[in-house]
Amino acid sequence: MMVRDRERLQKLRVVVRYLLVQDALEHGHQSWIARHFRLSRQRVHQIVLEERERRASQVAALDHPDHASVRKTSADRRWLN
Repeated sequence: MMVRDRERLQKLRVVVRYLLVQDALEHGHQSWIARHFRLSRQRVHQIVLEERERRASQVAALDHPDHASVRKTSADRRWLN
């Protein structure tokens, strides 16, 4: 049962990340997701907040001056290929 719950939680996080990236997490979606995954709306809301925080910290890490050279290098590689 724990493995199934872990898989369900992982799938839920994938859905939430996708909706956040697409900026499509509108009013009412959390309730629909909760019913679909058979979780409480509060648990889904908690996961949404965790994923928003995770995404914000990733963006902040990329905007840090130490990562500027990494971004430039990866952009240069893209143009070279």
